[in-house]
Amino acid sequence: MRNVRYPVSDAGGYHPLVETEGLVVDWLLTQPAKCYYSAVQIAVAIRRSYTSVGTVLRTWRALGMMREFNVGREIFVQLDPMLR
Repeated sequence: MRNVRYPVSDAGGYHPLVETEGLVVDWLLTQPAKCYYSAVQIAVAIRRSYTSVGTVLRTWRALGMMREFNVGREIFVQLDPMLR
């Protein structure tokens, strides 16, 4: 485990991800910049609530957050196994 910070916007903002597994770090760094923010949102939500990626996505959909849900669903298959 290691502490890392990812860029989450073109403006250069950062969001801390604490105790993130190296595989997640490595995978996120290979993604296009537009994927960073949603990937970080998913990871942070999971870390804070100790829940699954699927639960986060279902919650977003139920709350009407379709942009987040659609982008999150695209990375779900790759991100989920790394966070287990």
